[in-house]
Amino acid sequence: GDGALDLVVNNVNGRALVYRNDARARHADRHWLQVRLDGAGANRFGVGARVTAYAGDRLLLREQAPVRGFQSSVDPVLAFGLG
Repeated sequence: GDGALDLVVNNVNGRALVYRNDARARHADRHWLQVRLDGAGANRFGVGARVTAYAGDRLLLREQAPVRGFQSSVDPVLAFGLG
């Protein structure tokens, strides 16, 4: 519930594993941006949308594609690490 992205791995015929991300507690001085897209109709997560952010002189780009292979998905929230 701290907003940091954790990793859940579920292997076929194996145990599900959860890797907790405690980076926010260890690096409280760092900054980040999270963007949750709200699409219309059947595309409620805004799949295919591109979001651009600027951090100083750096340009950061994310494209909403919340799938990562056969029967896999990721959190639909786009995360940017700003340093």
